[in-house]
Amino acid sequence: MTFKRLTLSLIFYFLCAPLFAQESREYGDVTFTDFEFPSTIADTTAGAVILLDKGLTTYNHNFSPTMTNHLRILILKNSELDRANIKIPHSKGSKSRGVKACSYNLESGKIIKNEISRKDIFKEKVSDDIEQEIFTIANVKPGSIIEYTYTVEYGTISSLNTWYFQTSVPVLYSEYVVKMPAFFNYKQRMTGFIPLADYSEEVKHGYYKGTSFNVIEKTFISKNIPAFESEPFISSKENYISKIKFDLSDYKFPNSSIVEIIPPSYGRLIEKMEKEEYYQGIYKPNGFLKEDVESLISKEAVALDNIRKIYEFVQSAYEVDDEMMSTSLRKIHKERKGWRQDINMILAAMYNYAGYEAHIIRLSTKKHGYVNRNYPSPRNFNYSVCMVQLNDQKYILDASEKYLPFNILRPETVNDQGLIISSKHSGWIDLTYGSSKKTNGMSNFSINEDGSVVGNVQLQHLGYSNFNFHKKYDNVDEYKEEFQDRNFQLSIIDHNVSTENPEKLLEKLDFEIDNSATLMDSMIVFNPTFLDKIKDNPFQKEERKFPVTFDAPVDNRHTYKIALPTDFEVTDLPENIAIALPGNGGRFLFSCQQMNDEILINSVFSINKTHFGREEYVYLKEFYAQVIEKQSEEIIIKKKNF
Repeated sequence: MTFKRLTLSLIFYFLCAPLFAQESREYGDVTFTDFEFPSTIADTTAGAVILLDKGLTTYNHNFSPTMTNHLRILILKNSELDRANIKIPHSKGSKSRGVKACSYNLESGKIIKNEISRKDIFKEKVSDDIEQEIFTIANVKPGSIIEYTYTVEYGTISSLNTWYFQTSVPVLYSEYVVKMPAFFNYKQRMTGFIPLADYSEEVKHGYYKGTSFNVIEKTFISKNIPAFESEPFISSKENYISKIKFDLSDYKFPNSSIVEIIPPSYGRLIEKMEKEEYYQGIYKPNGFLKEDVESLISKEAVALDNIRKIYEFVQSAYEVDDEMMSTSLRKIHKERKGWRQDINMILAAMYNYAGYEAHIIRLSTKKHGYVNRNYPSPRNFNYSVCMVQLNDQKYILDASEKYLPFNILRPETVNDQGLIISSKHSGWIDLTYGSSKKTNGMSNFSINEDGSVVGNVQLQHLGYSNFNFHKKYDNVDEYKEEFQDRNFQLSIIDHNVSTENPEKLLEKLDFEIDNSATLMDSMIVFNPTFLDKIKDNPFQKEERKFPVTFDAPVDNRHTYKIALPTDFEVTDLPENIAIALPGNGGRFLFSCQQMNDEILINSVFSINKTHFGREEYVYLKEFYAQVIEKQSEEIIIKKKNF
């Protein structure tokens, strides 16, 4: 059977196949019942309900997937009106067709339909690789129904788009149908907690002049799906939202060999990736790096010092350009800019040119989700960092951030393990933070008889606290304003920052606060720990749906020395407390004592673990509640002999 004849038989089959199952409602089939809130949806506060979300994937004559989407949405609140602004993104080699859209409204007991026309649809370039059609459905208000459908023809054989059963609003009915020739072998993965209401799989046949081939038709249906509600400190919704993914593993056309897309193991994936021109680039002679490398390293210097110098050079000399296409190392070097991961490729290339052993580590950022260790797909990863080995020590580096300390990764890239793209190594390597959000504080202030406070504070920022300070507060005035707002509207009198040691930034400020205390006859009541206290418990709900993931460990230590007004004495002090999370997950220490005419407070707040399971939530919630309660307690002083 020839390739041409097989193509014709595919066309014959798919032209004869109905667009959706017979029992499914077609575009335009809107009834009065659709304007009523569905009785099977539990969340009556929803701003919208997706009444129908249907997708169909088939294959065209080029053996490329074609996907048709059909959505019908009941708008209930103004907050969801933006759903009438539609974007259909696709790669540059793909194209969309069959776009139809309209709104429906009940007026005088009739359903009034308002359709868009072709002139209402505009094309927009998103990037060099992505285009999209955009349009707005008119006459939409709370109580309206919007409906639209479109088809995207993808230009090449590729993995299918992920189908999301769950969205930010409830879904009444979600259906995804895939019809694929049996010579395509897809790996199918479902995530989330919403079970399927129905699943079916059928083998159908296409014929052409007596020759047949199999088509696998899979139908996935879910009903009455609650909205996906995010929670504070969640790693990524991609880890928990209900969806199905298809990745093309391999394919075999008749009378031809198997074409492998995804290797059967991560070992094979490493072998395949390290042979690619992109990764081979870091091992080439790369003579254009000669001048930079020779100006940085010294044969007499300690090797680790040379490695640090190269890291600091790339970190300062190269700029991140997210709009720039991934290109050759030579061009990145010439222009001194590139994608984040391309900057790390330059770093690895410089190490190898200098005679050190460097490789690339592929990883998945927290937002991208966890890596499926049972499924060796390149799509599991979305970022690259550099690993350089010195003797038995491996240093994992990201030179794309200006203020990121050596051998510390950005918090968003620390996500379990990374894959070393080198067959010389074991493959997987633990990704660790290398530091914490660490702040050491020392505050000296005095309480005046009128309740005002005057004092100074020194804050030493280390690790991620140092990195965040540099990254967030390039503008000093903005920082001072934010600091004042965060700390009970204190007024900064003087402020300076010492960067003599880049990894131990020292911040000093003088401040005053009016009306910080409550005056009651001869007594003054005030809260002593007003600097960077935890004001609200992020864990309010009785139960937690998803694990808690902090972006980095935390270690905050603060000492307060409080001078009392003349002729005042202490009548009430907060009691000391020491609490800890199970499994060394964190701790809070608070001690308060009077020493002559001063009050001395020591406070330690630390979160050592970054991942807490749902079963640990109750401890975390109570831990924060006790911390907030203690930090809210007040000191009472009164005038002597009154």
